[in-house]
Amino acid sequence: MVLSSSTYLAKYIRPAPTVKHVCYLYAPFRLLWKPDSYTADSLPTPGGTSGLVKGIVPLLRKWDLKRTQAIPGLATSCRNMADEIQKVYGRQATILYPPVEVPEEVPHVDRGDYYLSVSRLISHKRVDLAVQACVQTGRKLVVVGDGPERQKLEQMAGNAVTFVGRVSDEQLKQLYRGAKGLIFPSYEDYGIVPLEAQSWGVPVIAFGRGGALETVQEGVTGVFFADQDVDALIGALDKFESATFDPHQIRQWVKKFDVESFTAGLKEFVTSS
Repeated sequence: MVLSSSTYLAKYIRPAPTVKHVCYLYAPFRLLWKPDSYTADSLPTPGGTSGLVKGIVPLLRKWDLKRTQAIPGLATSCRNMADEIQKVYGRQATILYPPVEVPEEVPHVDRGDYYLSVSRLISHKRVDLAVQACVQTGRKLVVVGDGPERQKLEQMAGNAVTFVGRVSDEQLKQLYRGAKGLIFPSYEDYGIVPLEAQSWGVPVIAFGRGGALETVQEGVTGVFFADQDVDALIGALDKFESATFDPHQIRQWVKKFDVESFTAGLKEFVTSS
């Protein structure tokens, strides 16, 4: 048995005929099936080769379809991606939620007065929405992470926004312990950060699309905003601050995404395929 973990190339391995191959497939080959999801700065191919790739996309799609449909067993990260795999490849995929470690520590009930953003600072993560919403309303925001958007974000930020760059695991834990909420404005296939926050009892204000719809419970562990714009986020923050969230209930919800559940599910997937 071979288990591949793949976004695109690893699934193309060819084990011996006597060896079964199953694949944990995070998404259909995005460059072939959703090229518009890449910004110019995040394309995985150099600028000079992107035109060549675009020209042979029909052939590559046919090849990708054939090779992926030949894999005996597929698993993926969430219902959102299982639906994409069904649409592109006509295959059902077992859902195995990527795990988050749930700390033994009881979450703090008394929290600080700041919101938290944890992300790479690149355009499609939309950290700019969190920064603008907090600047316009005078809310405190701590931004964790680094990337090419940092200088631009710092220029638009007011005194209420603090950029701490990359931090250690212990520093991030301390920030989670004190945060009143995590702002998650990105559209992600799955997204592990909302689960990390919730494992510390931190509720989430999330863009209501993608994997967040599966990892955040509306009104119980967080709130959603429907449009990826500043006004919608400000409305969600107002709604968030008028609600009450129980950090112990949030932590209990996250246990379904813990390491033990993932390990058991993965073993079952491999042995039953």
